[in-house]
Amino acid sequence: MTKILKNRFIFYYLPVFIYIAIILAVSTIPSKSIPSIETPFQIDKLVHFLQYAILAVLLFRAFIHSGFFTLIKTFILVVLCIAAMGAIDESYQSFTGRDSDLYDWMADCLGGLTAALCCLILNTVLKKRKIEKRWNFWLKKIVCDDKG
Repeated sequence: MTKILKNRFIFYYLPVFIYIAIILAVSTIPSKSIPSIETPFQIDKLVHFLQYAILAVLLFRAFIHSGFFTLIKTFILVVLCIAAMGAIDESYQSFTGRDSDLYDWMADCLGGLTAALCCLILNTVLKKRKIEKRWNFWLKKIVCDDKG
């Protein structure tokens, strides 16, 4: 493995694997051990949403820097990975004595979809600005060269 590929793996993909391991480790905690917090809304769903939003950002970052995928393909791949990971996580919880909940999976998917969409929009805007900066640079160069 070359040094560049090794560094790319450590910087982009290793955080994804570590975060997935953390998600699965937390899923093994028995529901009796988790403190309940009284709130007017379901904090459990918010936690699922945020947990998978973070995973989506890490996945998007890894896939886009791999150089193999376009922005749209990266977006689709991230959404599919989030849906699959959420389903695996919910299935895994049913084997650890916790409840597997369809609404938790939906919160996972919604969090991942929201974060992936934000990443897609942000990357599109940044790419457009980068192109505009290059265009302005060359435009100024041409205009200034014509005057001289």
